[in-house]
Amino acid sequence: MPLWEIIDERWDEQLHGRLHAAGYFLNPQFHYSHGFRDDIEVKGGLHDCITRIVNPEERAKIEIQLDDFDKWANDMGYSVAVMTAGNEVPSVWWSPYRSSKNLCVVY
Repeated sequence: MPLWEIIDERWDEQLHGRLHAAGYFLNPQFHYSHGFRDDIEVKGGLHDCITRIVNPEERAKIEIQLDDFDKWANDMGYSVAVMTAGNEVPSVWWSPYRSSKNLCVVY
């Protein structure tokens, strides 16, 4: 097997992990881009990570916020959030949404 095929095979295994799927879903630059794929593998990875990190009560809050994130609703629909989604580092973009009222999965 040629070297590049070995590298590609290992790279594909790494990128299809749960944590990478969660990162892909939660990165506003990818999530709001034209070619975003919100498929079973991506959602499954995200939900597996959430389940491992938080308790059921917090998970319910996160699910509501993820719905807002998907629909550009509430705080995430403000013009400044929309304008900066593809221009800021994801951790900076998400920072306004991590108050006690808006529990955020990435922190």
